[in-house]
Amino acid sequence: MAQVNFNKLDFRKVDPIKLPFAEKYIYDIDYIFFADTGIWDARQTNIFFQEAGKMLINAINLFCDGYFDCAFYSLRQSYEISVTSLYLNENKDDIEKWNKKQKGFEQHTMVKSLKDQFNDYQELREGLLKPYFDKLRIIMENMNKYIHKQGFSTMYTTRYSFEGRKAYKEEKLVDFFTYCLKACIGAVAVWRIILDPMPVLLNDETIARKTREMCPEPYSDEFIEMYIGQEAIENYKKSTLYQEYYKYFNQFEEQNEAIFNIIHYQYINKNDFEDILKQIHLLTIQDRIAVLFMLASEHIVRVIFRKGIFCYTSNINLRGNDSSIIYENGAYSDFFEKGDINQIYKGGFISRFSFADEYVLVIHNELFADNELTTFNLINEQLAELLKKENDQLQKQIDAYILSNK
Repeated sequence: MAQVNFNKLDFRKVDPIKLPFAEKYIYDIDYIFFADTGIWDARQTNIFFQEAGKMLINAINLFCDGYFDCAFYSLRQSYEISVTSLYLNENKDDIEKWNKKQKGFEQHTMVKSLKDQFNDYQELREGLLKPYFDKLRIIMENMNKYIHKQGFSTMYTTRYSFEGRKAYKEEKLVDFFTYCLKACIGAVAVWRIILDPMPVLLNDETIARKTREMCPEPYSDEFIEMYIGQEAIENYKKSTLYQEYYKYFNQFEEQNEAIFNIIHYQYINKNDFEDILKQIHLLTIQDRIAVLFMLASEHIVRVIFRKGIFCYTSNINLRGNDSSIIYENGAYSDFFEKGDINQIYKGGFISRFSFADEYVLVIHNELFADNELTTFNLINEQLAELLKKENDQLQKQIDAYILSNK
């Protein structure tokens, strides 16, 4: 009987696997990372969907490193943690038990609970999207064959044996993993929109132009087509959840390009003042102050609120070409040791104006003239108290969020 020299065999090593378009899949998973919900009492779900996205990326990396069974397990976990997120959002009192790793959080238990208590889940999972989820169930069952090692083709030892190498077809494994990966990316994205429809709603350009600045970014047409399917999305749009959101946002006035850029990107193009003034009523008090400052002086580059948290930029560049924005308490204080107005700043100038309980910082290319300062003071007199009320309301929301997450 021939003797096998085990010392020459390295059982610790697996060969990497080439996954075509791996970087694209990782890039597309950003759509999940950028789909944070803005629902105040559901914001804890964001960390779960971010974790699901991370599990998808882990799956890609594991597969490319050759650990295909671990990769399939990570895909399944992305699906399951999405379900957990929805369950805990409906059962917030259970979060502490979940965090202590107590019993009762098995997938089948949570799914049954969601069916019984969550109307939007029931309508979509058991109705409009039932064919979609039935297809996902079959995919999960097939992935489980690799996770639980059913069949010789799921084993490393078979793959690396002499006979196995002759029969092993890596392209079949790559094709199957790619199929499952796309399905799981889509599944996490769908679980996310069972919470709220904003990533799909914002895909509608007309609706997007009727919204305020939103936490989530829209799913792109390409993302929907590749990972979810247009048919599933069209069925989703028939849901009560989607229709109620659509009706709510559709009642608002559609923003022109200039106003849209201010609301969503804090960008003020000085060439667009005519269009801005047509819809200035759509802007917040803070937005309006920034616009009025920009309108009052052609030299202004940026207007900054709340120590850099909100920064409005313009189509005018600072002479020193400084693009840095500072986000910390007292970060700008050193520039005002000699006064508040026309202080040297990185190739240009910086000034600050006291608006009730906060400073509004203005970065500009030329020294402000007396007539400009008079206009700025007039803006202050008219809008300082309104800005304070707006800031107080924002701070209350922030405090409430912090308190709810303690």
